Amino acid sequence: NELASVVDYEKITHKLESLVKSKNYNFLESLAEDSFKKIFEDKRINSIKIKIEKPDAITNAKSVGVEVFKNRSDYEGS
Repeated sequence: NELASVVDYEKITHKLESLVKSKNYNFLESLAEDSFKKIFEDKRINSIKIKIEKPDAITNAKSVGVEVFKNRSDYEGS
C-alpha cells in the first residue's frame, strides 16, 4: 500500500508542538536532539534536517539559531 509509506507531517508538527510546550529548553541544541528523537520514532523517516531559530534573542541580531542534519544511522549510532 503506497499510502502507508506517506509520512504524516501534520502529526509530526503536533508532536513537536507538544514537545516544546512540555519542557523549558535552555539550549536550542537540546530542543533539536529531542526533536530528532520524536521524529525518528517513525521508522519510515531516514534523514532529518532541523533548523531552529529564536528571533530577537540577541540585541542587534535578527535571530540566533542552529541547523542540524542527521541520518537515521547517525542518530541510532550516537
